[in-house]
Amino acid sequence: MPVKAQPHLVEAAPSIPVILPSRDSVKYLANETAATFIYTGVELQKSGLFLEGQASMRATRTSGRYTLHPVKRFRCKTAEEKLEWAKTVKALEDMLVLYRHKPDQLVQLSSYLYDRTDGSICALTDLIRESAIEAVMSGEEAITRKLMERVAISEYAQAAHRQTLLQRRKRASTATRKPA
Repeated sequence: MPVKAQPHLVEAAPSIPVILPSRDSVKYLANETAATFIYTGVELQKSGLFLEGQASMRATRTSGRYTLHPVKRFRCKTAEEKLEWAKTVKALEDMLVLYRHKPDQLVQLSSYLYDRTDGSICALTDLIRESAIEAVMSGEEAITRKLMERVAISEYAQAAHRQTLLQRRKRASTATRKPA
């Protein structure tokens, strides 16, 4: 049975009102259907999804209907973490349909991909998608490190990558200095 949600003004972020289906409509759908609703976003605790009204303590029964599952960036310190990252890269790589791309070409670049994206799935998928587009447009039909170096992604990921390179240069410089 289709239900038309009535629009309701919700504060998606402080001072940024947007029109979303009313909480009553979402509540009705959740109660009357055998569906699971999954909402994603940044700082959801402060969003209109968990908060209502103007009081200083705005948490309401709405927030009692949801379970927050924080998702963190990948880490690549331990062998287990590196394997998990490589499996993620492989899963994304297996979806590529590029004429000259060889299997596991990106898996072999897992370390570079981690450094380049700071362990962010969003940045990783952006980098692979944009690189695939570049590979097709350039006629290369394969994603290589050289090709990925030409692809710009989020400023956050780019800044994190620059910081990683800077730290490595400093360590290398310190390691090559000999005591006088």
